[in-house]
Amino acid sequence: AHHHSWEWSSPNPPYLSSFGDAFSTPPGSPLAHSTPTRGKEARQVVGAMQVLLSFDFESLSGGGGGGLAYSEMVAQCVASYLSSPHATVRIHAARVCLLLIVPSTGPLPRQSRLEKEVVRTLQALLQIGVSDPDPAVRGAVWAGLRPVHFPYIATREATELLLMGLNDQSFEVREKALVVSGSISTINPACILPHLRHLLLELLTALEAGRKSDRSDSARLLGSFIPSCPSLVAPFTLPILQALVPKLSDSNKRASADCFRAIGLLVRKGGSAFAQVEGDVMGELVVALEDRGSRRRRFEAAVALSRITRGVGSAVTPYSKYPCLFPALTGRIMVEPSFGVRRELIRAVGVLGAIAPHARELEGG
Repeated sequence: AHHHSWEWSSPNPPYLSSFGDAFSTPPGSPLAHSTPTRGKEARQVVGAMQVLLSFDFESLSGGGGGGLAYSEMVAQCVASYLSSPHATVRIHAARVCLLLIVPSTGPLPRQSRLEKEVVRTLQALLQIGVSDPDPAVRGAVWAGLRPVHFPYIATREATELLLMGLNDQSFEVREKALVVSGSISTINPACILPHLRHLLLELLTALEAGRKSDRSDSARLLGSFIPSCPSLVAPFTLPILQALVPKLSDSNKRASADCFRAIGLLVRKGGSAFAQVEGDVMGELVVALEDRGSRRRRFEAAVALSRITRGVGSAVTPYSKYPCLFPALTGRIMVEPSFGVRRELIRAVGVLGAIAPHARELEGG
C-alpha cells in the first residue's frame, strides 16, 4: 500500500521500533496479515496494543515532536486492524488510534497533509462507530473521542455520522454519542444544535407519555444531555423540571433515580426556576431517602439534595420549611447499610448546615 510522506519530518522514537515490528512483520511470520484471522494472531496483536495503551506518551515524547511519529504509526500500522474480523482487535485498534492519531504538539497547520490524514482517520473511526455490527466496538469509538479530537470532526460531513450515533440501537452508544455531540455543538452550533433541540423535545415527550422503559431511558439521557449541552438546556429548564417531577415517584425505581439525578444536575448551576417545583421535589426527596427497596434511588436523592442546596443557596431554607428533613437525614445515616449512600447523606447534612447554621441552632439542633 502506498503511504503519503509527511510534511513534517520526525524520526520515530526508539521505543516505537519494537511496536512497529509487532504490527508490520516480515512475510511468513505469525503477524504477516494486517487483519489476523486466527485466535493466536489476534491475541498477539491485542497484547501489543494493550502495551501501547498503557504508555504515557506525553511524558515519553517530552512534549516534543514525537506525537507526529505516533500519528504516522497509527496511519500506517494500527488503522489497518480496524477491519479485523475479531471484535477485540477492532476495539483495541480504535482505542490506540484515538489515543495517538492527534499529535501532542498542539493544533496542526490548516490544510496540511498531516491534518488531512488525521481528519480522514477520524472520519473512518466515526464510520465504524455507526456501522460496526458489534455494539462494543461502536461504543469504544464514541467513548474514546476526547476534546482534542473535536476540532477535526466538527464538520458537516462528520455531523451526519454524529446524528446516526444518536439513533443507535444500543442505548449505551446513544448516550456516548450524545455527550460527544453536545460538546461539539459549541464548535459548530449551526450543524448540531437544531438536531439536539429536536432530540431534547423528543426526550421530554417520551418522559411524559412513553412506556416504562422509555421513561427510564429518557431520564438517563437527560442526565447526560444537561451537563454536555448547558446552553441549549438553559431556556428549557422549567419545562424539563415540570416533566421530571411527576416521575420522581415512578414505580420504575430506575427511572425515578435517573430523574433525581437529572434534577440535581439541572439545578446545580442555578435554580431560579426551581422555586416553582421546590415543594414537590423536596417532598419526594424525603420519601426517596427512606426507600429501602432501592439503594440507587436513595443515593441519587442524597446527591440531588446536596446539588440543589448548593445550586439555589440561601433561596432554600430547608430546615425551617421542611422540619422532617433533618431527622430523616440523620436517622437514615444511622441505619444506612451502603457506604456510598451514607457518605452522600453526610455530605448533604454538611451542605445544608453550611447554608444557614444559625437557623439550625435557633431550632434547638
